[in-house]
Amino acid sequence: RRVHGGNSKQMESGSKVKLTYFDSYGRAEFIRIALTYARVPFEDVRLSWSDWSQQKSSGKFPFDQLPVLEIDGHVLAQSASILRYVCQRHNLYPTNLIDIHRTESIVTLLDDFIIPFRPYWRESEKEKQQKAYDDYFAQHLPGQLQRLERLLKENEARGLFFVGKTWTPADFAALAFLSIFVFHPERAALNKAATDACPTLLKYWETRSADLGDCLLYTSPSPRDRQKSRMPSSA
Repeated sequence: RRVHGGNSKQMESGSKVKLTYFDSYGRAEFIRIALTYARVPFEDVRLSWSDWSQQKSSGKFPFDQLPVLEIDGHVLAQSASILRYVCQRHNLYPTNLIDIHRTESIVTLLDDFIIPFRPYWRESEKEKQQKAYDDYFAQHLPGQLQRLERLLKENEARGLFFVGKTWTPADFAALAFLSIFVFHPERAALNKAATDACPTLLKYWETRSADLGDCLLYTSPSPRDRQKSRMPSSA
């Protein structure tokens, strides 16, 4: 359980925000990054599996799933919907219908990228788990990065973002994916050939990860040992 501070000018006075998920990156990471970037103070509650098994049927969680975001007396569910809510509330969401569609499609695409990795999580035998891991990074990830490269180039005339000239949910989702699966210290060397083949994506990562600064402290190698988060000097 952590409390992250900040002074969001866009945050209504008295609002208390609590994000509940497991002690892992998973489906909450882009929400953590977006909240931190928007300078929203929030309580980052991380449940163990035993905690979750005891609380799941309490009626507190819509759909009996995590993550959930509690704010202004409401309990919000579904990770992509929570991200959309946070971005809309803090002027980080497009207004043009085509840009909205592009944003939502990229968020969904990034979620689809994780599907080939799921066998790794599901396998209990070490040899099969290692094969699933190796297969994902050898057979799936390079093509996924090429797709992100093309999407960035499509928007290049407008800015070094996935949509338009500024941050949207697509960027928070992309930075979470890249920081966990691509540029994480445990995987950066493994992915070097694939990332070297995507110069626009490399530039995007270098630029936008620098913009996020301490927001990406969440992606240190061990979630349990990560540093106490600090808010960026500007957002």
